[in-house]
Amino acid sequence: MSPVQVNKKTISDVLLVKNIIDQPVYDKIKLENINTNKPIEQIVVDHNFASGEEIAKAKAEVYKVPYTDLKETSVSPEALNLLPEPVARRYICFPYGLSGEGQKLLLAMKNPMDLTAIEFIEQKTGKRIAPAIALEKNIIAAIEQYYSQSLSSKVTQA
Repeated sequence: MSPVQVNKKTISDVLLVKNIIDQPVYDKIKLENINTNKPIEQIVVDHNFASGEEIAKAKAEVYKVPYTDLKETSVSPEALNLLPEPVARRYICFPYGLSGEGQKLLLAMKNPMDLTAIEFIEQKTGKRIAPAIALEKNIIAAIEQYYSQSLSSKVTQA
């Protein structure tokens, strides 16, 4: 019986298939990864081979999670109220909606593979988490914008 082949797609594989990088750049990334043991994503960022959004979309494909652009996404106040701001800042994540009749919290995350964060937030909110990947700068901007709006509306109501 032959061993099972695991075909692990990388960020650079996705960038190559989508013609964001060409074969020589792909080969350079692979070589630097082997020689320096630097993560592929870091090599791509260091050399500006792709934009942050292109990298995030490639990661979404590799991790098999959706990509969300928080600048283009409407935010549910109900979802926002489920997750305290300090938790959102700690895990670099942002609750933007609910699905499945309110059973799942749609959560934009810098790292949607952070199972510790997902488990903690599930316990904190009592909801299942549907992670999506988003750019860190967009998550931080959403936290700044929406949590301050939420706070100012609570102060106005008081």
